[in-house]
Amino acid sequence: MKRVTPYRTFEGAARSLDNGGRLWNLFTHAGDRVITQAEIGKAGGGGGGWAGALVFFDLSTGLLKEGEREELSMRLEPKVRRRWRQSRPGRLRPHELDAADEPKRPWIVTGRARRCEKGEDGLGFLPVMVMVGNVPVQTWQPAADVRAVFEISDETGSCLALAGKRAELPEGALVRLGGTITEGRHGKEKSAGPRRYLDVRYWCPVEG
Repeated sequence: MKRVTPYRTFEGAARSLDNGGRLWNLFTHAGDRVITQAEIGKAGGGGGGWAGALVFFDLSTGLLKEGEREELSMRLEPKVRRRWRQSRPGRLRPHELDAADEPKRPWIVTGRARRCEKGEDGLGFLPVMVMVGNVPVQTWQPAADVRAVFEISDETGSCLALAGKRAELPEGALVRLGGTITEGRHGKEKSAGPRRYLDVRYWCPVEG
């Protein structure tokens, strides 16, 4: 999970995003007015696949005027622009996460963050692969033992978000988080119902 500092000018955004990618991206070029997935990944400081690229592009351009965002989107390479048109991150309030009807789509959730402690009730369980002899076996472990778990809430309700174990969010602050939905269980048993989480790729503070 990486923090995003939104661009404040169109020129700054265009210069940062159209960056030529990394050394091994032989077919990308800085300043050619074409923004590739590799260049977005470099600007965002990591990978995250197409979902991460869409989330970073959305959060990082969130302070620009709509016309400026549209101009930048027109510079996306065709396959990324197509993804942007078809699967642009949706917006959810925290309590809406469980009912989201497109779980594979990237989502952005806004709310106040609280880090959950190990042993808290209701955090659910996540699948973990362990080796038994030479055989990989899936087990279910408490979510807070496997990942950092945050409760994201507003006046209407809350949801749970996952990040790397060392991840931090400003306690009680209003934040905007982007990622994809992942599922665990409410309990270890097969009969336990599914437990949804937002698997966070990027986040930014909400200004104002």
